[in-house]
Amino acid sequence: MKSSASVALKYGVFTAMTLIIYFLALKLVDLHNNPWFRILNGPIMAYAIYITIKKL
Repeated sequence: MKSSASVALKYGVFTAMTLIIYFLALKLVDLHNNPWFRILNGPIMAYAIYITIKKL
């Protein structure tokens, strides 16, 4: 079993990079002001938490 710190760091960085890319892509196509696209932040975070817990 991996240590919880290494799993948290690995998937934390993965989640951060995914969200950064997602929001930069929204900014690029000028959709960053639409709140409906910001709601997708929740499922991205939920999936990241799910896979992190699954790995632990």
